[in-house]
Amino acid sequence: MTYGPGMTWEGSSLGQPASSYFSGPAPSSDWTAALTEAFQQPLEFPPLRQAVLPEDKIVIVLDRGVPGTSTVLAAVWEELARIGVSPQNVTLLQPASWSNTPPDPRQYLPAAVRSDVSWKIHDPTAAESTGYLASSLSGERVYLSRIALEADVVFPIGTLAFDPVLGYRSPAAAIFPGLSNTETIARSHALGHTELNPEDDRPWRQLVEEVSWLLGVQFGVVVIPSAAPNQPAEVFVGSLEAITRAARNKLSQYWKTSFPTRVETVVVSATSVDGNAATWEDVGRALATARQVVQRGGRIVLLTSLQAELGPGMQLVQAAGLPRDCAPHLKQLAPKDMVPATQWAQAADFAQLYTLSGLPGDQVEDLFSIPLESAAEVERLLAGCEDLALINQANQVWATIAAS
Repeated sequence: MTYGPGMTWEGSSLGQPASSYFSGPAPSSDWTAALTEAFQQPLEFPPLRQAVLPEDKIVIVLDRGVPGTSTVLAAVWEELARIGVSPQNVTLLQPASWSNTPPDPRQYLPAAVRSDVSWKIHDPTAAESTGYLASSLSGERVYLSRIALEADVVFPIGTLAFDPVLGYRSPAAAIFPGLSNTETIARSHALGHTELNPEDDRPWRQLVEEVSWLLGVQFGVVVIPSAAPNQPAEVFVGSLEAITRAARNKLSQYWKTSFPTRVETVVVSATSVDGNAATWEDVGRALATARQVVQRGGRIVLLTSLQAELGPGMQLVQAAGLPRDCAPHLKQLAPKDMVPATQWAQAADFAQLYTLSGLPGDQVEDLFSIPLESAAEVERLLAGCEDLALINQANQVWATIAAS
């Protein structure tokens, strides 16, 4: 599968040029060298050798879907090794997720230490896995992974990306709610704000930032994805507040776009930024972007390699008589895939949905979409279409309409 200026799918062009086209930034050609330099001169933070002791127990919270994760992690270890930190004192902790099991991120660590650095995935269903941290300013009792609570130093590695719940997803979101209990994670699935812009205040984002402060997190690494899988556009190292602020400016520059008016047909691709298989979250975000651009009653053409099974939320969509019928059930039950299920249902209710994917055709039909079997079918569908927008990796994009 390849995507480019001609929006290709498995090597086949998808028809005539679009009236509007958007693709994200090219990968940085020297991002690994820039990363090494950034560790020597972090933003608003001293070098790690001045903030970490050799005997410290260190937890590195790795968010999911970070492009270049293994390379970034290798650079972090290089800095820790210079300080004299033992690999047995380092734990890589990844947040809970319902969608897939991530690959081992330790592949680029030196062979001599690879097995000594612990890699764990947080299990919120195990009662003993979380402990009480503190109460937030609003009085909410915050529970987090005991592994993080017992560490001397905790710092996250994550992407900065547009998020339907948080507005901006920063590395702090890997800590909370990702390392919390099932009740907290379930509540986070039901807090979308489609009427807000990313920069608008979000109560949940404020809580995420507060929890990282309560835990004493000061340092982090944030990656801006590029249009190339598993290749960052930029990487920032330093204080959590400073790198989040700097990355937000770049994210808007790279991944925010505006179209003059809504269009009749929108073609969107949904791919993971880390080179792994696309997830329902990727697809849901791409459809949410398409819905922001397409005319009501127009056409959305979704291109994705998704082959994942239906989660409970998508099963509710599948069982509904109409796309809008599943909304009350999704709100009431708040399934783990509530956000992408809601995004799919809203897109299918707003426009005619066509899907070229790895999903079975009958399953696609049950989800109120017309299945497409090949790029040739997409070409025929788009033939003669003059009011067309193509959005590459739409799951990373925030799109607005200038006329509104």
